[in-house]
Amino acid sequence: TGCLEGAPYAFRVYPGDPDKLYIHFQGGGACWDEATTMTNRACKDGLSAHPSEGVFNRQHPDNPLKNYTMVHVVYCSGDMHLGNTMRPYGAVQKGYHNSLAAIDWAKQNMPANLTNFVIGGCSAGSIAAQIWAGTLLDAFHAPNATVVLDSYLPIFPAG
Repeated sequence: TGCLEGAPYAFRVYPGDPDKLYIHFQGGGACWDEATTMTNRACKDGLSAHPSEGVFNRQHPDNPLKNYTMVHVVYCSGDMHLGNTMRPYGAVQKGYHNSLAAIDWAKQNMPANLTNFVIGGCSAGSIAAQIWAGTLLDAFHAPNATVVLDSYLPIFPAG
């Protein structure tokens, strides 16, 4: 595991109801070449502060996930949670292994049969949620399972 510039990786777990699980893939752009990685950074590259808004606001009475155990797959690799490479210009993209570390934790610490299961992500995390959904839905079974995708905008510059 690791972040874009080699810093250590960490995912976050917010304890809640043991038979309700929300796995969230954090968003944060994408870095696919030297220009978007080193010159004009187009992605997150470090561990950010704990989120406190939206579904992470566990005090809000209207939050449908406030009682769920949440596994927050933090994004710091610039590869949409999917990469496993070291770039010649020094960037380390280990999003696949970062995601797998969080998923393995969930598999080892949560029951395989849940009452509710939600997979979600925003921006680059919405791509990861789609890619990882099959693996997660095979690992966890729930009569109420869903995948929620938010705010992905594909922008692919020329070249």
